[in-house]
Amino acid sequence: MDTKIAAIIMAGGSGERFWPASRLDRPKQFLRLGWRETMFQAAVKRISPLVEASWIFPVTGERYLHVIGEQAPEIPAEQIIIEPMGRNTAACLALAAFHLRAVFPGEDPVMVVLASDHIIQREEHFLEILRAAIRASLTEDNAFILGIPPTGPNTGYGYIHYDKASAGEVDGVAIHAVRGFREKPNRDTAQEYLATGEYLWNSGMFIWKTSFFLELLAEHLPRHYERLSGAFHHGKPSREELAEAFAGLTSVSVDYGIMEKTNRIRVIPAEIGWDDVGNWAGMAAHLPAQGSNTVIGEATLLETQGCLIYSDGGHIATVGMEDTVVVKIGQTVLVCPKNRAQDVRRIVEELRRQGRQDLL
Repeated sequence: MDTKIAAIIMAGGSGERFWPASRLDRPKQFLRLGWRETMFQAAVKRISPLVEASWIFPVTGERYLHVIGEQAPEIPAEQIIIEPMGRNTAACLALAAFHLRAVFPGEDPVMVVLASDHIIQREEHFLEILRAAIRASLTEDNAFILGIPPTGPNTGYGYIHYDKASAGEVDGVAIHAVRGFREKPNRDTAQEYLATGEYLWNSGMFIWKTSFFLELLAEHLPRHYERLSGAFHHGKPSREELAEAFAGLTSVSVDYGIMEKTNRIRVIPAEIGWDDVGNWAGMAAHLPAQGSNTVIGEATLLETQGCLIYSDGGHIATVGMEDTVVVKIGQTVLVCPKNRAQDVRRIVEELRRQGRQDLL
């Protein structure tokens, strides 16, 4: 395929639900968490058969520049796109698109937008789907999103309502019209979605031509377009110019700011063994089990079932525990029911309110 393909890996997230392991200086995408490689390293390795290192562009904050250099030395430092401040995914991807246009004038690469903290087990099939989406993006004025066939009524994901009868096909891969996006539902609503067979989980992975995305940006988020276009009017801006442009932007996701407002988007059902591993409870499915428990580090468990035990040093002992997360990192310990693992970010919010920077 002669078309230039740019892999945009969003790597600026804070991973607050993985506290106390995930901290400001090294959030979850840069942690091994019981695996042989970090999720960021896995994301780079996964896309490498399709995109050469010179066209992989992580987007992150300046504090993670050295971490990416350590974990992916094959990516030239000048390709790491630095956000001056967090303004959500719309600003992140707008910055990446303007960067590509400035650095490669005359080119119109296809952007493959990926997250740095996903698990994908069927990597060959994942690449097949991306190849098909890239081909489709060259002949259609549409954006493409990978939708994950749901395996249960998950309330932690957004959903995509799609038209099953509208399937087109590229290289044997089905592509459907999108009827609408739905925010994270309650359990009853999620059950209703599953019963229809017309909903997919929103993976947050997109494919589009750079010029097409900038067209959508100008239409639906004109302030983002104008401020970043102004910053890039003479090529790559200085840090000060970019910071000034970002400071005037609202924090909005690309889903809410653009994708929910356009009919120029298609979805590809992608059975790729996907998981965004959003919290400690979700880790258990991807680590070796000891009976019904998942244990990383030293532990003695008595009458303990369905628990995740994680220790970076020292010994953890439990008696009579069920469906609980116990995490020890240094001198800090987290204990919570598995079904409350999503609420760990509330601890981070409270520590921030208390001014406990030493624990963040």
